[in-house]
Parts: sequence; structure tokens; C-alpha cells
Amino acid sequence: MSPDLKLHLTKLNLQIDGKLTIPKAEITPKDFRQTVTLPDDVVIVGAPPTTANTLLSAMPSMQVTVALNDHVFIHYQDLTTTLGGTLRVNTGPNSPATATGELYAIGGTYHAYGQDLTITEGRLIYTGGILNNPGLNIKAVREIKTVSTVSSGLLQAYAGNQLLTVGIQILGTISNPAITLFSQPAGLGQDDILSYLLLGIPRSQASLKDSLAILNATSALNVGNSATSKLTSFTKKLQSGLGLTELNVESVQTFDPTANKNAGGVVGTTSLVLGKKIADNLYLHYSVSLFSTTPVTILNLRYQFSKHWSIQSETSTIDNGADILYSLERD
Repeated sequence: MSPDLKLHLTKLNLQIDGKLTIPKAEITPKDFRQTVTLPDDVVIVGAPPTTANTLLSAMPSMQVTVALNDHVFIHYQDLTTTLGGTLRVNTGPNSPATATGELYAIGGTYHAYGQDLTITEGRLIYTGGILNNPGLNIKAVREIKTVSTVSSGLLQAYAGNQLLTVGIQILGTISNPAITLFSQPAGLGQDDILSYLLLGIPRSQASLKDSLAILNATSALNVGNSATSKLTSFTKKLQSGLGLTELNVESVQTFDPTANKNAGGVVGTTSLVLGKKIADNLYLHYSVSLFSTTPVTILNLRYQFSKHWSIQSETSTIDNGADILYSLERD
């Protein structure tokens, strides 16, 4: 680093002004996604109370320009890129840090769904808001060579290769991102774009297993606006084609006696959930975890033998059991 800073101390008030230039850096922090932290309701006996307000009041006043000279390499989680740009950071007592300026990515890749997507545009835009919520303008793409054909009567003739670009664009802010899928040439449906991103083939060529992977990615993407309705339409088509009553990706909680006793033996996993109404009073429910090292499968069979009473059996990779259920509904 090359600091050019001035510090002004008046009684207990500290003010920092100037410029901090970072010509070169290699930032490779550890991945803390699997780190176990204490619950929010844990109280450390004897520790002085610390609140957000006391932390803010202890911060110095600062007006510092931070400049990155295009040789700042960062590799964190699934992101690998070089950063550049300039920020003007402002802080003061009892107020959060704000910034103006822009940081941008110079090339790089983002690993998602087993694929390395090339970053074609990556900008964090600061217009005076808080430091941890910049505006976003990010594009990551995958290029695929496809085969073009022309029809001649009942025959299909080879017409050469075509380069197809599919990608993800993220706009909005970090706290409220808006994700859309796009293609070049344009005209592909959202489900086809997602299929090309994940599998390199159109949805029409995807197997049942591949279609379920697309469904899982659809849930994780949480795309907005018109893309949501199109992807929801794809989910409904898949559900209808399989003859299912229910088809979702959701969090499923199970009781595992070998799990952490502090958690009460309750384990939550992201699972693919399938449901089928076999008869008016018989319902089949099946779920399988998607990301567990050892997949957890659960098969439920519920029989409604009266208006208020039903019996349910459960078979899983952890345990087996049955329940008699009584339900009462009131307006």
C-alpha cells in the first residue's frame, strides 16, 4: 500500500483525510460458509455491553480515497477476478460508512452449478449510499457451440456450427438484486437458457434427472419479474408431465438421533419434494436431500379414514415409524 494520510486528533475526536493507493494485492480469504457461530441469544457473563450505536460512536471521522491500480487479485468462494477502481469513503461518529465511486472486475470467472462462467462485466457502483450496499451491474456468460440444421422435405441437413452465448445479469443492489437470464442471439426461453447454462443442451434434450437439476437451480436463482413466471411455467409443465400433485424444492426438517444434541437432533436439509394423490383418501409424499454428503430420503404414506382421523407411515434412511393424526379445522 502507498498511504498519503493525515490524522487530526482533537481531545478524543480523530479525523483521517487523504488517499490510500493499493498498486498490487492478492486477496484470498478463507471460506467461512461452514463456520459454526453462537446463537444471537447467547450472553457472555461479565462482558461489557456492546451495541451498534457504541461501535459507531467509537469510529473516527474519515474522508479517504481508496484507489486500486488494476493489479488487485481476489479469489473468494466461487469468484476469481482482478479488481480496479476508486472509492471515496466517508465515515463519522454515530453514522455508518458511505462511499462514492466505482469498483470493477477485470475479466475473471464465477463458478456456479458446476460451470465456470466468464465475467464480461462486473461493476459495484457507489452513489453516496452505505458502503455495504452498492449498486450492481454484473454479467457472467457461457459460450456453447451448437449445430444448425435446415429441413429439406423429410430430411435434416447440416448447416454448420453456431456460437450461442447464455448468461446471467444481476442489477439492483446487494440487498435487493434483480437477476435475469439472457442469450445471444436472443429469443431463447428462460428454461432453455438455464438448461444451456447448467447442461450445455436445450431443455427438450434434458433427461428427467437433468430436469430436476434445472428445477433446483430455478429455486436457487430466485429470478424476478417476467423470468419468475416463465420458470414457474416450466415447473408446472414438468409437474404435469410427471403426473404429480406436488413438485417443489424446499427445506425439510428430520429428526436424527445421531445429530448434534444441542440442536435437539433436528436436521434441516434442502430437498426435492414430490407428491402424488393416489386416491381421494390416499396421498404419497417423497423427498430426497440435494446437497447432503449422505442423501436423506423420506417416504410418507397418509391414509384419511375419516373426516378428522388419518394414519401416516414414514420410511426414511434414518428411521421408520407411524402416526395416528387428528385434525380439526375452524374458521
